[in-house]
Amino acid sequence: MTDPSIPTSPNRGHIRVSARPRADQTQSWDYGSEGWGFEYFRSTQCAVLSGLDNRRRTISESGTQSARTRRLNERLGPGVWGCRGRSACAVQLVDILSQTSDDDSQMSIEMGAEMRDYRQDFDFNDPSFAEGYLEILSDLRENCPVARSNAGEGYWVVTRYDDVARVSREWETFSSAWPGEAGVGPGGFIINRPEGIEPMLPIEMDPPRHREWRATLNPHFTLAQIRPLEEQIKTISHEIVDGFIDQGTCEFVREFGAPFAERIMSEAILNLPAADMPHLRDAITRAIFGTVLPDGSREFDPAGFTDVYEYAYDHIKSSRASDLHHGDVVSAILDMTIDDGPPVTDEERARVLYTLIFAGLDTTTSTIAGTIKYLAENPELHAQLLSSPGDHPEFIEEAIRLFNPGVCMARYATKDTEIAGQPIKKGDQVAFFHVSANHDPAEFGDPALDLERSSNRHLALGFGVHRCLGNHQARLSLTVGVSVLLERLGS
Repeated sequence: MTDPSIPTSPNRGHIRVSARPRADQTQSWDYGSEGWGFEYFRSTQCAVLSGLDNRRRTISESGTQSARTRRLNERLGPGVWGCRGRSACAVQLVDILSQTSDDDSQMSIEMGAEMRDYRQDFDFNDPSFAEGYLEILSDLRENCPVARSNAGEGYWVVTRYDDVARVSREWETFSSAWPGEAGVGPGGFIINRPEGIEPMLPIEMDPPRHREWRATLNPHFTLAQIRPLEEQIKTISHEIVDGFIDQGTCEFVREFGAPFAERIMSEAILNLPAADMPHLRDAITRAIFGTVLPDGSREFDPAGFTDVYEYAYDHIKSSRASDLHHGDVVSAILDMTIDDGPPVTDEERARVLYTLIFAGLDTTTSTIAGTIKYLAENPELHAQLLSSPGDHPEFIEEAIRLFNPGVCMARYATKDTEIAGQPIKKGDQVAFFHVSANHDPAEFGDPALDLERSSNRHLALGFGVHRCLGNHQARLSLTVGVSVLLERLGS
């Protein structure tokens, strides 16, 4: 079911799966079909667009092009994609106006006007990056592992697995602290950070203060602490499915993905009032995903960050006089003290809580949306999982690697250094792309989803001291959510 009040894209097709509300009745339903639900995931992860039926494609001159790209090049001839400017990495956005059959007998394309050399002039916010990011990042890994962006204040772009792991690990050299130290830049992990965004703590801290906060928060997110939540998350999942299964249709993110994340955070993790979740969801959507305008562009509202921070600050203040929190993570934030260093203020506590709200609502929704979309588009894998009930840990880990919405983060160099031979000056901003590292053949061989993968050292949940605080909760939530959906919806 698509909400008519939500802007839709005329280029996006329906995805259909079948649902089994009762043993004697089979219905078909659409999810993620035309509305905000799919657009939500698309804007978070740049969508995993390689299989998207929106008929837009980016063609690069990479030597590791997809089979479809190679067929396009063969059809167009060698003169179309010649080197332009200083680099052979120029990419051209093309509109694929007709669906290609298996033998490519019917295809017409319209050349786009915009060109960008992603090796010399990378731009994370360029629409062509969202349309062809996997091919662009593949070219950079192979030919320009440390590219340069001139957008905003400028930043370096790190794409290879080993280099991304190194930047993540070496916090003394690559700092995420906000504000940055003198001469190190403004600080923080957000590329070209807009003004007015409250620091997100403890991500935007470095040790030792970061270590103190993690020592306080970690006990509430250990595997031993999270595992007992399985039955509660299972109950939440079933109750959400009960709400739409009889109607036969579902707009997946709006009717499952979003309430799934909201209820886990409000009922199982943070113990926040359920009535507050729609306000927080709206603020996060405005801040991160923006509003789709009639011309298809997006208008982002940084005030959404402020709205969530102000909510967190008010909750910290009001919680001191209430009995809502006992022994949970919010009570730990309220009780936090640091003996060696500046005293912990309520502003600092609120910044920690607001970061947990953002992380919990955003990532869970997007990851399960991408996972279910992939299953709908790969019926053989879907059937394989249905035929062998269980938790499917290999599939879950691959889904986290491929569909986690954490595309990239940034750090600031605290001293002159180098990455893959590229000199980096003190104060330079360095953006490192987890999504690229998680597709690096040097680490993963064929990066496609593989249930037989023997080693899966992906970086989707971070690495080093800033490794995702909620990594156990993320795995459990995805495991239970997918299991319930397979059980209830069938083939």
